[in-house]
Formats: sequence, structure tokens, C-alpha cells
Amino acid sequence: MNFDSALPRNVPSGRIAGMPSALALMVLVAGFQAQPATNPVTIQPGDTVRVDIYGQGDPNTFTVLPDGSISGTPYGRVVISGKTVEQAANLIRDRAKKYIKDPVVFVTIVLRRPGYVYLVGSKAPNSRIEWTDNLDLRSVAYVAEVNVQLDQLVARVFRDGEELGSIRLDRLLSGKELTFNPQLKPDDVVSIISADQVRVWILNSFMKPGEYMLPVGSNLAQAIAHGGGALFDPPEGVVVSDPEFRAQSKIRVTRGGKNYDFSPEDIPALEAFEVQSGDTLSVFKPNLAKLTITGHVNVPGQQTVLEGTPLLSVIGNGGGADETGTLRDVLVLRNQEVFRVDLSNIKQGEPAEPFPVRNGDFIVIQENVQTVISLGEIARPGKYLIKDGESLTLADLVSKSGGLTEKGTFRRVMLARANEEGKFEVKTYNLDEFLKDGKLEANPTLQPGDFVMFSPSRGITANTFLQLLPTAALIGSVFR
Repeated sequence: MNFDSALPRNVPSGRIAGMPSALALMVLVAGFQAQPATNPVTIQPGDTVRVDIYGQGDPNTFTVLPDGSISGTPYGRVVISGKTVEQAANLIRDRAKKYIKDPVVFVTIVLRRPGYVYLVGSKAPNSRIEWTDNLDLRSVAYVAEVNVQLDQLVARVFRDGEELGSIRLDRLLSGKELTFNPQLKPDDVVSIISADQVRVWILNSFMKPGEYMLPVGSNLAQAIAHGGGALFDPPEGVVVSDPEFRAQSKIRVTRGGKNYDFSPEDIPALEAFEVQSGDTLSVFKPNLAKLTITGHVNVPGQQTVLEGTPLLSVIGNGGGADETGTLRDVLVLRNQEVFRVDLSNIKQGEPAEPFPVRNGDFIVIQENVQTVISLGEIARPGKYLIKDGESLTLADLVSKSGGLTEKGTFRRVMLARANEEGKFEVKTYNLDEFLKDGKLEANPTLQPGDFVMFSPSRGITANTFLQLLPTAALIGSVFR
């Protein structure tokens, strides 16, 4: 029960001074209570109020009529609905002072009429909710029992026959985009009805394809959620990771013959794009390339990869080049063209040529013919590969060839190399100077096509070595 009193602001000070102390204190308290509040309480039809005119007998109690008025002596009919107790006291005082000199009027709300907010609508059970000072639209929506998805409903508020506004129910209850959530008043009507909708089609690359009716204003992320989410798994047999396949896939919206593509990871863009009636949602998946890799590769055969995959990745899928293969001159046969790609520098830390594969490519890993031939007083004479990305020095060749025989010497190691004209020239090195003293010039880096003779201490000269080269080349062809 509320008791709100008011005293007119212009009560003569002499009158207060002449009152008993208790009554004077009451007047002062009443005057203090009548100061304006942030949300002042107003009198409403159905409220019970008491009117007390000091010195004019017992106070009178009234129920405010539906038209907002009360009637009493000596002030007659006064409309006090919508007024604070101070404003009502001033109105009564103005009427009473025609018959009473300087009347002192007190108005008190004895009993408030119960107030209700009414919840109606085709999608919510009709009910009434007792009004409180802090009742807002969101609080009312929480008690509404609905049997459809929240984003398909809208809450509308009516007051005195006029609509104050509306908001979609999912936004109201989530607290996001809370553009409308008014404080309610007694007799407000909250109507929960179906939202205006748009028709969209969600195709087979989603968990739940079909035709959907979505509320007007729905964004692309919400439409995807209605379809159960997009499917980005690569087809069986495709040599690619799920994240890589997903990264190259797109959510596509087709509208009036125009396509709008979105990355599935770009959530802000999905939430910013509003779907419209007639939109079609699909998943645009990257093109695949079916190709064949053969030759000197560890795992030859067919592969299915993303079109545009780097050639080096395809070779890696095949286990890389085998022991006798090279990436220096990879052949790619495409339609009527042949491409030669050098990927050998990848082992040296340099970037590989980004050669993208296409559907139908035929890839050949060729034999490594970058060799040198080791001859003479060496444990294992023969042909030795210079592998991709590696260098081979004279000392390295000694190690690969198993070291010298008992007759061999490091002091007279002969190297035959073709010049620009194709004529072989012989140079003699003292490898002991490198092995014992670290002299780098005595340990040259070998080149493909070099012949190295580890000669005995005596007997073979440079001219003799040159005469032996045709035979050495023939022997080298045997060591394949």
C-alpha cells in the first residue's frame, strides 16, 4: 500500500508556526515528499485517494472514476488522473479557496489499482502480466511460450491504441541489436505475431537443403544456420587437407543471375549480407585436377588434387624423386604442349618455381644424368650422381668411391673437363694439400661430365689420360 501526500508550496509560514509541533513536522515532511522525483508517481483511474483539508473536519476518501475525476465539498469535481499528489492538491486548493481562506490541502494515495500488461497474438497464449515499475518489453517476452523459431516472430507494443514500435523476438531476447525495449505502462498491449518473411532456396551442399521461409532482415549467417551449415569436405580420394579445401571454397548467393561469393571464415561479411526473397544458396567448391605422375618417382600413378596445386606438392605426394631421379628438368605434358620445369634449387633454400598443375597433366620425373666418372687407383671406380641441390668436391668423390687403393696417391689426381668448344682439358691436383693443409684450391668442385683419374705414383700422364677418355666414357655408360 502506498501513501503519497502533498502540501501546496504556498502554505503561509504563519500558519505553520501556529500549528502544534507534531502537525508542523507533518507539514514539513509532506512538503519534502512533494519535491519532484525522477519518475514521479501519478494518480490513475481506479486508485483510492484521501483528501484532507486542514481544519475542515475528517478527511474524505474517493475512488478515482474512469474519467479520472473525484468530487467533494467544497471544491466540486476535479480531474486528477495523470497528476502527481502535489499537482492534485494544488488543483483542489485552487477550487476550495473560493470558500476557505488559504486552505491547506493534503492528498494521499491510499490504494493503487492493480495494473496489467496484456500479452496477445497468434503465436503466444493470451495472458495478463501484473505491471511493476521496471517492467519492460524484454521481461514480458521471456514469459511468452512460443512453439516456433524466435527469428520468425516479432513483438509489437501498443499504448492507447497507437503502436509504439516492434522488434524481432530473437534480437530482443538475445540482447543483440536491441533497438527497441520500452518500459511498459499499465494497459499496454504486447502482441507477438509472425514476422514478414522471405523465401530462399538452400541447395544440396548443405546439411539440410530445401526451401526456407526466413524473417525479413535475416542475414546470410542465419540462413546458413537454417540449412544446418555448409559441407566443405573434399571428395574421397582427393589429396588435400580439409582446411585447405575449405579455404578455397566459397558460400555463393545467386540473386537475379548475379553471384555473390563469401569466405566461410569471414563471419562479419556473412552477418552483414541481408538475404532477399528468391536468393539461392550454394557452396562453390574449388576445381579438381586429375593427373598422372611417372618416371623416376617413388610412388608413380594417378592423383586428384586441387587445380592450381604447385607442381612440387604433387611430386611430394608421390614420395619425391627416387635415388636416380632429378627435379632439375621435370616434364609436364599438357594438351599439345610440353613444359620443362626446374625445381632442383628447392634444396638450396631458394623458392621453387610456382608451377600450378591443371586437370589432365602428365608429369615425368626424369633420370638424373648429372654425373662424374671416377677411374684409376680407387676402391670403387664408376659413375657417381651429383644430386639436386648438392655439390660434389674431389674429396667427396674419394669418400664415395671408397678411398684409394694401395697404389694410388693423392698427389697426382687428374681432372678432365670439357671446355666451351667441347674439347677436354686435363688439370692435375695435389689433394694432399687440402687434406693435410686445408688448401681449398686443391679440392675443386666437380661438374657434370667430369672424369677423375686417381693415378698411381708413376705411369699415367695427362696425355695418356686424354687418350683413355673414349674408353672411360664407354665404361661410364656401363655404370648406369
